[in-house]
Amino acid sequence: MNVARLLACATCVASAYGDRTFNWAYAALLLLPFALVAIVAGVFAWHAGYRPRMLLRHPPARPDAGDHPDIIKETT
Repeated sequence: MNVARLLACATCVASAYGDRTFNWAYAALLLLPFALVAIVAGVFAWHAGYRPRMLLRHPPARPDAGDHPDIIKETT
């Protein structure tokens, strides 16, 4: 390789767009809103009483096919 190519390559690598870690800032900015929404939703769920162990022991109730029709009937 000649000197001009080596210098051009070093200039490319030293620039912001040649830096591979430059993209992590964009990835963090793109993912940050989703992470904040997940954290806020987790805090609200925790305060509402949804705990991980509670959900494993008592899953949310769903009507069975054998339930009485008055239970699953809409009343509005």
